[in-house]
Amino acid sequence: MIERCIQSGEDALIIKAADIIDSFKWYSKQNNIEELRNHCLKTANIIFKLKPDDFNDEIFQELKFWQEKFKYLEN
Repeated sequence: MIERCIQSGEDALIIKAADIIDSFKWYSKQNNIEELRNHCLKTANIIFKLKPDDFNDEIFQELKFWQEKFKYLEN
């Protein structure tokens, strides 16, 4: 899915990033560690692995914040 977003352009990946940020917020309020780890962090990691360098919207900085906030769950 992330690859399809990238192929569609930066706007599509921005929408996916916003969706994952929303999921981080929701699952953190629910204290749902499993979804934070298996959905949010995994998807954020894939986004940052595949995101082209010229995709520079500020939403990616916000996604990085949430990724770093819950990075401890990866251990």
